[in-house]
Amino acid sequence: PPRRNFPGSRWQDVLREIKRETIEPAQMTDHYTSRIAQLEEIVRKHDLVTMPSRGVRIRTTSDAESVADPVPHVDPAGLIAGGGELSFVIPLVADGRADEDFSFEAISWTVTAHEGRPGHELQMTAMKERGLSLARRLFALNAANVEGWAVYSEMLVAPFIPEEARFVGLHNLALRQARAYLDPALNLGQIQPDEALALLTSFGFSRSFAEKELDRYLFDTPGRDGAYYYGLLRMKELRAAAEKQLGPRFNLRRFHDAVLAQGALPFSLLTPAVLEDLSAEASPKRGPGL
Repeated sequence: PPRRNFPGSRWQDVLREIKRETIEPAQMTDHYTSRIAQLEEIVRKHDLVTMPSRGVRIRTTSDAESVADPVPHVDPAGLIAGGGELSFVIPLVADGRADEDFSFEAISWTVTAHEGRPGHELQMTAMKERGLSLARRLFALNAANVEGWAVYSEMLVAPFIPEEARFVGLHNLALRQARAYLDPALNLGQIQPDEALALLTSFGFSRSFAEKELDRYLFDTPGRDGAYYYGLLRMKELRAAAEKQLGPRFNLRRFHDAVLAQGALPFSLLTPAVLEDLSAEASPKRGPGL
């Protein structure tokens, strides 16, 4: 499609304009169902990762749920229950409107890639369909693995999505980089909450979202939010190591399948296991000796 001309000369002006292209609350489920289908087609067309056999369940939240968690997310209840389903959850605020930071069209590409496919939902569904043990899919669960995979998934589909969505994806990536600094800095007293709030709002996030971010760092999950960017870096390092080890035999889909086959292991265990599996798979098969 032709490149669009946006008013203003700063990236903040572009972001503000893109945010005006909102999704009506009544259209949320249909919109995200369509977005899932588009991303699944991208994954299949470019042979990025093996797709699970089951579809994605999408639901919007009640008012109470939206207040508790206003950001799109995956409900992992089905990860524990043998026959349970995973849900891709789209919050609406109490008066029926969607949150302004996550209700516009361009962000739905990034949100769906992260929370849906090929991100969290695909990873968790793949673990269930492969019959991985509770130890691998639940007890080993760690933020660096699951959030690293989800942010990596955003990067994986970025070349194939619209320009506005790529721009918003980079904005979201900057948030993950900010988290890696703000979370430890706040908890170590190296920066004050009002300074962190000013930084986030100056970077194009609403005040309500920025306040909830600070709650995450200081009260809800202190120490966790650096895992998003750290996990992305470790995933990229693992892929680079696999490409170097296999050379021309490297296959992107087989690499991703090998990562998912190991479950939610920490990178200290995941990296050698994936490299060993890929090496064994790529080694020429020998016939029986004489």
